[in-house]
Amino acid sequence: MIVTLTPNPSIDVTMELTAPLSTDTVNRAQSLRQAAGGKGINVSHVAYLSGQETLALYPSQHQDPFVSLIEQSGIPSRRVAVNAPVRINVTITDDRSTAKVNSPGTAVPADTSEILISALLEHVDAANIIVAAGSLPPGLPEDFYGRLVSEVRARNADVIIAVDTSDGPLRALGDDLSVAAPTIMKPNSHELGQLIGTNGRNLEELALAGHVGPIVEGAARLVDQGVHEVLVTLGPAGGVLVTDSGAWKITPPPARVRTTVGTGDASLAGYLIGRAAGRTCPDAARQAIAFGTATASLLGTAFPDSSVIDLERTEVVQLV
Repeated sequence: MIVTLTPNPSIDVTMELTAPLSTDTVNRAQSLRQAAGGKGINVSHVAYLSGQETLALYPSQHQDPFVSLIEQSGIPSRRVAVNAPVRINVTITDDRSTAKVNSPGTAVPADTSEILISALLEHVDAANIIVAAGSLPPGLPEDFYGRLVSEVRARNADVIIAVDTSDGPLRALGDDLSVAAPTIMKPNSHELGQLIGTNGRNLEELALAGHVGPIVEGAARLVDQGVHEVLVTLGPAGGVLVTDSGAWKITPPPARVRTTVGTGDASLAGYLIGRAAGRTCPDAARQAIAFGTATASLLGTAFPDSSVIDLERTEVVQLV
């Protein structure tokens, strides 16, 4: 079972406009959708749609609108009682572009860190993969993910732990890798840059030009510090996987890109679904990029299942 924890879930609102977005005027939406979101929630959503056993843990108040949304989705979930409302994130899309505005979330009580980790530990023995993902709400310490990894390892040394975050929490985890390295990390180019102290945009531009050497070297630094598998997602350039056994470049299949919302989360889910099924790391990475590409062809917080991904045209080449 894949158990996910999303410390800062969101109500994802997607508005599709009738014309390109314009400032200093009234824009008209032709549709509006709401969905339960957040990185861990999205991973569980893809797993659920693909028939993979999963459980999504999230903090919220009892009658928060988020609770109804996640129940409507069918995603197996458990609410962790925290006295703070779930934030709202907004995506505005038209025929030419997508704009996303994420709110920071409401400050949570001081004991929330212990409450969330304790809730996760209740399910560690039933899980073969643990996912902790997303931003942290105000009130949680930036070293939250390192503490979580250490406590999960102390309870179950064999469980696979995947962490996917960014900015301050990611840098804090990077500082703790020597003592709290997760099994799997899935940074994008910007996040890899945060971890190794370089410009992530330059990394992606190099990848688009066919030069993935700096990405392989950066991911290998994380492997040297104890991370077993590093999957770097690179948008239209696909992805790079680095483990202690080698490095691989994954080229995505052709697709019409309509959004980038949730593509990284879908890629992580695809990778974990593959690993849970016993696939090799390169085969799981191929599935990851196929899932991410299929998600890019959809609007808003919407995800494909495993029956519609294009594995046949997703290519994997070993580099090292």
